[in-house]
Amino acid sequence: VIRHSLVDVGRRGRGRPIVAPELLHLAYFSRNYVTRRRGGTSRADVCRSNSSVAQQLEGYTNISRMWDMLAIVLDGRDEKSIDDPDVDAGVMSFLLWPSITLLLHERSEAGDVQTCVAVCEVMDILDRMNAREAATGSAAASHRPPLLGDAIDLTTVREWYLSHIEILGRRCLFVEATALIRSCGDPVVSALNKNSTTVHESCSMCGKPLLAQGGG
Repeated sequence: VIRHSLVDVGRRGRGRPIVAPELLHLAYFSRNYVTRRRGGTSRADVCRSNSSVAQQLEGYTNISRMWDMLAIVLDGRDEKSIDDPDVDAGVMSFLLWPSITLLLHERSEAGDVQTCVAVCEVMDILDRMNAREAATGSAAASHRPPLLGDAIDLTTVREWYLSHIEILGRRCLFVEATALIRSCGDPVVSALNKNSTTVHESCSMCGKPLLAQGGG
C-alpha cells in the first residue's frame, strides 16, 4: 500500500518529509528533475543535475547523495556496458545494476514512487525490461539474469509509473503527467493517453479554470 502526504509545497521551502520526501515537493521535483538525455549529455551528468535539484531543499541530503552515487557508478560507461553487466568496464561495471536494484527497493519501501520513476526514466529501465521480455526464449536471453533481480519485475515497475501518474493527476500536474506518458515507450503506460478522454476544464480542487497556453 502506497501512503503519501497530501501536502505539496511545490517550490523550494522548509518542510519535514513525512513518508516520501519528493511528495512533499511533488511539483518542484516533477518540474526540475531531468529524466531524458539531450544532445551529448551523459546519464552520469543527468544524475548530477538531479542531485543538485535535491540538494536545494533542506532535509533531502539522502536523495542528493543517491543521485551522486549513481553518477559515480555510471561515469565512463557506454550503452553496451550499461545494458550488459558481463561487459567489463572497470570495477564499477559489476556494481551498476545491483546498486540500482538496492536503491529502487529502498525508495519503493518508503513509498517514494517519484524517485523510482525518475531513476527508471534516466536508465530506460522499462524499455530494457520490455526488450528482454520480447527476447525471452532466445539463446542470447536464456542465460541472462533478471535486470533488477527477482524482487522487482516488469509489473512492479509499471505499477510505480501508474501510481505516480495518478498522484500527478490528483495534484493537478496534468502537463507533467502527460509528458511522462508520452515519453514512455511501455505499451501499458503509453496506452493511458489513448484510453483517457477526460478534458480538464478546471482544477478539481479549487475550481479555477485551466487556461490554454499560447494562441491555440
